[in-house]
Order: sequence, then C-alpha cells, then structure tokens
Amino acid sequence: MRRLKIIAALMLIAAFVCFSVSCTDDTGTQTPPDQQTPPVTDSEENNDGDGGQIDTDPGSGSEDEDEKPQTPPASDGSLTYSPNAEGGYTVTRFVAGTTAAVIPDEFNGKPVTEIGEGVFRASRLVSVQIGANVKKIGDRAFSLSYDLAEVTFADVSVLEEIGEKAFYCCESLEKLDLPESVTALGAECFAGALSLSDISFGPEISRIGKDALQNTLWLTNANVGVIYIGATAYGYKHVPEVNNPYVQIEDGTVSVADGAFEGDERIIAFYIPASVTHIGYKAFAGCTALTTITVDALNPAYYAEDNALVERESLTVIKGVGSVPEGAEAIGDFAYAFSSSLDTLILPETVERIGISAFEGCSALVSVEMSEAITEIPDGAFRGDTALSEIKIHKDVTLISGTAFSGCTGLKTVYLDSPAVIVAADMSTSAGHLLENADTVFVSENAFLDENGDPITNLDPADSHPYLYAFFERADASREEGYVEWNRKADL
Repeated sequence: MRRLKIIAALMLIAAFVCFSVSCTDDTGTQTPPDQQTPPVTDSEENNDGDGGQIDTDPGSGSEDEDEKPQTPPASDGSLTYSPNAEGGYTVTRFVAGTTAAVIPDEFNGKPVTEIGEGVFRASRLVSVQIGANVKKIGDRAFSLSYDLAEVTFADVSVLEEIGEKAFYCCESLEKLDLPESVTALGAECFAGALSLSDISFGPEISRIGKDALQNTLWLTNANVGVIYIGATAYGYKHVPEVNNPYVQIEDGTVSVADGAFEGDERIIAFYIPASVTHIGYKAFAGCTALTTITVDALNPAYYAEDNALVERESLTVIKGVGSVPEGAEAIGDFAYAFSSSLDTLILPETVERIGISAFEGCSALVSVEMSEAITEIPDGAFRGDTALSEIKIHKDVTLISGTAFSGCTGLKTVYLDSPAVIVAADMSTSAGHLLENADTVFVSENAFLDENGDPITNLDPADSHPYLYAFFERADASREEGYVEWNRKADL
C-alpha cells in the first residue's frame, strides 16, 4: 500500500510539471488554451535569464569585477537604456516586480525608439504606456506576461514594427488600438492572447508573419471569407456549406501574409489582383486541392503560367500545381509539396535552384528529369515521394542535403554521374538518403574524368564509395553502357 501511495504521488507531481511547462515561447508551436501555464513565481520573476529585470542585489559580482571601473547604467530608476544605431535609446531592462511601466518619449534628451527583445518577458506587468518615438517593439518583448491587460500608445506614435511573439500568451489583454503607423506584425506576435477580441489595425500594414493572431478571440470572431489586416490578406475562414471555394483576393490588397492559406485542403482556385506586390513565405504551401492560379496581367511583381505562380524578378515558382513553366530559374520552398496530381516532373534547363521540400510528399510522382544546371539538392526536396522509382544525379551536383530523398521507398534505381556524391563517406546520410531503398545503382565510368577525358581527382574511383561496398555487389556486366552496375546484396 505504501508503495502504491508513493507511485500515485509521483504521478501527480509529473502531471503538475507537464501542465506548468506547456505554455512556452521557445518554439513555433501553439499551446492549446486548456494547457496554458499560470503566472511565473517570484523566484522565476527575479531570474535574469529570461526577461530584462534589473538585478536589485547590490552585492552581486566578483571581487575582481568590483575592482574594475564600472560604467553607471543609463537608468531612470525603473528602466535601463542602451544607445542604438538610430542615435536614440533602446529599453533593455526594468525593475523586477514592476506592474505598471511607462516608456518615455525621450531619455537624456534623446528619443526612445525601441523596446528591446524579451525586456518584459514573463513579467508581472498589468499596464504599459508606450511613448511617441518608439518605432519597434522587439521579439518577445512582453511575451508570457499573463497579467498584462492594458497597452496604450501615444496619440502621435510612430510605431512601425511589432516583433515575433511580442505579446505571446498575454492572456489578460482584451482590447488594443494599434497606431496607424504600424506596417509590420511579426510571427505569432499576438498568438495565445486568448482574450484579445477588439483590435484596431491601421491601413498601412503590409507585412504579417505566420500565425500573428492565432488563438485569439479576434480570429475566432472574424467574418467568413478572406481575412484582411490593413492592406494584407491574412488568412481564410470557410463558409460551412461551401466545400471547394474559389478565393478572389480583393483589389487594393498589397500583401499576402506568411502562411496565409497554408495547409488549406479545400480551396481549389486563387485570383491575385494587380495590386499585390508581396507574397509571404509558404503562403500557399500545402493547398492540396488547388487546381487553378490566376494573376491579373497588370501585376508588376507576379505572373501565372501553367497554373504556376511565378515571381517576375527572380523567376522563382512560388506555388505550382502542374508542370514547371519554361523560363523558370528557381523552384521555391514547398512550391509543389504534397501535390497529389504531379506524376511527371521535367525541370527546364533554366532551373538552377530548387528549394527546401519543393516536391515533398508528391505521392503520385513517378519520374523526375533534373535540370543539369542544378548543383545542390536541398533538405526534404523529394522526401516521402513513395512512387518515385528512378532518378539520375548529374555530374555537377555537389551536395545532397539532409533528408532530400528520405522516405522514397519506391526509389529502386539510381544513376550517379556526380563524383561528389559518389565519394560521400556514407551514402545513406551524407547524400540525403539517396540509396536508402535502392536495389540497383549505376555509377558513371566517366564520373572522375573531365570533358577531355583527363582525371579530375587523384582518388581511385574503385575505392571511393565505401557504402556501395558495404551494401552492394559489383555486377560482372552492366545493363547500361558507360556505367558500372551495383546490385544490393541479397542478404541485406
């Protein structure tokens, strides 16, 4: 019985620990509302490692430090300031236990232009007044300040930017009137501010990070259709009875937020007006039902071709549905990821770069014809493409990263023309899991020769692929002219 009581007590302690650490701003994940942590304890509040609390212990520091000349901190008694590149000051610390903070317009005759990163993180603030000259609120500046209920700005505020997770999990904050000067909201800047239902945005907001308003009442109460914040399309709220909507971004919109429509598996078509000049990272990633992309012909920044959204200046495909358009020079991160309709991929010779996870999870992709201009295959490029059965790695490929071919369980035949890939110390990891599932590998006889037939390295090709020797046997004769054939050992 005593043992059972001890076990039960340990289980309760473990449950409490799990509960108390659930709300954190250290990662990009969102914590469910029913798992938020209570306010920090006094011992945590005086921990100088998180927020910017001023150490109130005059006896801190070693004797050696006390003997050195000390520069008095630039402080007004409640806040500490550091000079910044703009010729003004940045708020960097505050007195622990403060419940009301006033950020002044000036300090020592110079403007206070910034609230530094994490200054009031996990504080006991209830209210804060932000001065007229503050242009930027830094990342995590007020994050995890659960009691913060009132944030006010000067009438003539010049605030432009609110950093990532700046007000993350400020659960007591219900209303916020942002200055009209604000142009940028960082990723998750208000995420987890569960009570925030009334927030006014100025018309100039043109850059919004991913999930800036996630898990707020404001987002819960938003009208159906495209959700707009200032001049930016932030996301989409579905009409329950419409299963496959055609989404038309309204004229006058200048930006699409990072991750705005990411993972939406119901939208089948997008229209982008001429006014949109910025599309955020992964804005359309994972829109697996998408079949049609239309861009106004007068748009100066983007165009659509072969149902692919292309940035004009860089000729980068941001989002693709079918084939890669001729003339494209790059494939963006996640551009074709999780497409269920892409079965054949031909990369035009103009394509010089493919992005992270560009073709990840393309379950129907059977064959790939790579551009010979590509020199690197990045992390996750073809990860999880289970139907892919064969691929050729050209001679100029110098690097295959991370998990580029991880999970390609059907990739049974690989052609290697690249000496850099051949000499990888361990093909299964250093070459992006390229040979992980291969049964046959064809190694070019000319891989170590230049265009004149001269050796390009003093390395003996016969000794340059230990992974092949470990898991494959060299065939007496090759089925492909110009290649040495290796077949996986029967007992492996």
